[in-house]
Amino acid sequence: MEKQKTVYSQADIIDSLVAKLVDENIKISKKDAKAILNSLQEVIYDKMIETTEDTNIEVKIGKGIGYIGTMADSREGRNPSTGESMTIPAQIRIRGKVTKSFKDAVNEA
Repeated sequence: MEKQKTVYSQADIIDSLVAKLVDENIKISKKDAKAILNSLQEVIYDKMIETTEDTNIEVKIGKGIGYIGTMADSREGRNPSTGESMTIPAQIRIRGKVTKSFKDAVNEA
């Protein structure tokens, strides 16, 4: 049996963020919440592009979530359609990271 997939859009996240803040007696408009999320994304982007061959970048958000940027060396590869050999350029690889305490809290919920 195939698992069901649930995708939360930016609008869903904004609605949840606004509701959570209202519960905490913090008033924020959806427009302001969207601006905050967009700004956060831009800040993460700006930090990730600082990754170099000599420097890995880690961006932590709150107590449990983060992103790590590492530089992958260029390498030889093959075009799957033609089998032609090609060089894949060096690139920044980004992966998400969560802390053990965050995972434990999710699993206990």
